[in-house]
Amino acid sequence: MKYLVAFFTIFIMFVGVAYAVTNIDQFDKWAWNDAVGWIDFYATQNTQNEVIVKGGKIAGSGVIQSNSDYLSMDCETSPSLIPNQNICTSANGGNGSIDYWAANDANGNLSGWAWSDSIGWVSFCGNTTGGSTYNGSAWVCPASPTYQVIIRDNATGNRDFSGYAWNDSVGWISFNCNQIDGNTCASVNYKVETYWGSSSVPASGDLASSTFDTCPTNSTSCANGAAYNYILWKGDLNGLSNSVKFQLATSSCANGGATQAECSDSPTSYWGVNRSSGDGAFVGADGFSSSYYGPANSGITMPITGINHDNKRYYRYKIFLVKDASASLSPVVRDVVVNWSL
Repeated sequence: MKYLVAFFTIFIMFVGVAYAVTNIDQFDKWAWNDAVGWIDFYATQNTQNEVIVKGGKIAGSGVIQSNSDYLSMDCETSPSLIPNQNICTSANGGNGSIDYWAANDANGNLSGWAWSDSIGWVSFCGNTTGGSTYNGSAWVCPASPTYQVIIRDNATGNRDFSGYAWNDSVGWISFNCNQIDGNTCASVNYKVETYWGSSSVPASGDLASSTFDTCPTNSTSCANGAAYNYILWKGDLNGLSNSVKFQLATSSCANGGATQAECSDSPTSYWGVNRSSGDGAFVGADGFSSSYYGPANSGITMPITGINHDNKRYYRYKIFLVKDASASLSPVVRDVVVNWSL
């Protein structure tokens, strides 16, 4: 008796939300609370959830440095996202049971709420009677608010956060040591600064993903790595002179290591560290850090050069968004797809 054996190639596609480069300044990025300490709004621990100030709301998450917890500015970009889903209610496009966001009235007056698993709700305006309430279309501050976070123009042409937010557990969160109530900076000078609405928005920027495992079940059938097929992105180029491009890094080790000794050094991440090629290096089509995949338009596949990445189990991608000086808007990337097969 003869047996017919069919071999199937399994194609797995990861779709992740990747937002445009943060418009928070990389140095002036700090808020302060006496109980939990510094809160980083540049959000360097998770670049897929970088804080972005928009007219209407603030997206992304800050990082509470003392406990590495997130201060999520809206439900849609909460770090607890399932890929391509969100925890907002279905009425607002999500699959969860709650809605919240830090609202911006387009003039820099904030209202609404943020959330942290460790400290709970954070209110951006309010008084002794409570914080913002939702009127069916917008967050509304209570009458005669005694506190509010605002964003105002500064001398450099950018905009600074100022004022205080409130949390019932830890108290006041200060966004600027030089507050509007007359307080001045002492030995430590801090503030949160944004390029939102500014003519000095950086022309380009990049962000790297977290580490993805092509064999999350640790099955022996896929532990030796995958074949990498293509990258594509979905979003808006916002001008033919703008560009979006990528680099890919792969490794047999979860920390991006290239040798057995490095792979055993679990506390250290080797992704992209002083490497222009090989395992852990972010590279383009020719296998070197000086090249890229792209530029390409939204929805166009960019084939991955397999010889540089195949049979590696773990990967990260880095996305580069470039705004041309003649363009009025920067590129916006909403979804990133890395396709591989086993």
